[in-house]
Amino acid sequence: MSLIAWLLLFLALLVITVLSWLLKTNVSPDVRLFEEEKVYLDSNNKATPFPAPWSPETIYLSLIIPAYNEEKRLNPMMEETMKYCVSRSQRDPTFTYELIIVSDGSKDKTVQVAQEWVRKYPDNIRVMALVKNRGKGGAVKRGMMVSRGSSLLIVDADGATKFSDIEHLESSLKSKIKSGHGICVGSRAHLQQQAEKRRSFARNMLTWGFHFVVTWVGGVTGIQDTQCGFKLLSRASAKLIFPLLHLERWAFDVELLWLAQQCQIPIGETYVDWTEIAGSHLEEEDTRIVSVNMFLDLLRTRLSYTIGLWRRPSFSLSQLEKKQEQVKAAISASKDDHGRIQILQSDDQWDTSLTAAGDKVVVADFTAVWCGPCQKIAPRFQELSVSCQNMVFLKVDVDALPETSQKVGIEVMPTFLFFKGGKLIDSVKGANVASLVEKCKKHNA
Repeated sequence: MSLIAWLLLFLALLVITVLSWLLKTNVSPDVRLFEEEKVYLDSNNKATPFPAPWSPETIYLSLIIPAYNEEKRLNPMMEETMKYCVSRSQRDPTFTYELIIVSDGSKDKTVQVAQEWVRKYPDNIRVMALVKNRGKGGAVKRGMMVSRGSSLLIVDADGATKFSDIEHLESSLKSKIKSGHGICVGSRAHLQQQAEKRRSFARNMLTWGFHFVVTWVGGVTGIQDTQCGFKLLSRASAKLIFPLLHLERWAFDVELLWLAQQCQIPIGETYVDWTEIAGSHLEEEDTRIVSVNMFLDLLRTRLSYTIGLWRRPSFSLSQLEKKQEQVKAAISASKDDHGRIQILQSDDQWDTSLTAAGDKVVVADFTAVWCGPCQKIAPRFQELSVSCQNMVFLKVDVDALPETSQKVGIEVMPTFLFFKGGKLIDSVKGANVASLVEKCKKHNA
């Protein structure tokens, strides 16, 4: 064989090897929950189902606590956290919260220790016991999926971060949030020099090398500390990012922040009071192996997204804001002279509108500015709003009211739902003009 033939054979084998290595991680993110993981034990040890993944929010804050063999460090962290949460909820009734402790296939008594806290605070604490070890990222993802909060906080089980610093994250997130999207990460960058003096040389080498890799391989820019286990996300951002997340071990934070930056989600960073706690699992493992695995995870991530093996996010905040402006313009242009159609622009207007209707039948047009059939049937819906004076007409854009659209089970568009006294009584799916006219006349009588 000639030299060129040998080179081609070598390149072909190299490509096959690289592709085989890349395919070790699922092409699609793993969002499975085993049957045992879909339930938690209440204070009476009764199996109770978690909410369906990404159900609508019902409380203010969810704390997601990944825990692997944390029987010794969990109690001090929980004592500090619950002392803060109980005190704040007593001062502020709007501070509703839950803690989801996710035991990541622990081999010690982590689950039993966590269940003791369930018995103390049965309304606020739930334990998810993963059937196998998935890694910190996998545990966080599954806790996020069954959470109920409008804000979602990742908290390490070691209690290294002073929990009251959540207020700094809340303040930063509030200033950054746009169209419901935002993330704030706790940062230990101001403590770096002190930490370097206390840590071993090998641990410091791992940290310095990882910072370099995060920027040049992971692609995350402008974040000083990607690895601090204290991150606050809006529900909209968590719901968008976590179903796209592939990495499930130490480097998952980097992919999470990279995805957020690709989606143009605003990210804040604020300093937190952090103390290194003895017993870190990173110390128990060979730091050289950990550093190599983290590097390989980030390299795999970069290559997989670059060659299209992993799907890049199609969402961007600028596109959402542009679409919202188009919705507002379309709504403004379509309003009839009588102002009979009520335009809902946020999820919190939904229940209020149904209540305000009293005994009248409400018909809600679930639509989207990009939906062709929706635009074609819009003039007829407008005419019906004038002729059916005994009914209340609502226009609901599914992009502006995503939680409402999910709650009522919108699957096709347009969909027209009829309510009376807050209860669903009828529906028309699709651009079926004849059926819409018939049912509007029926309920208007």
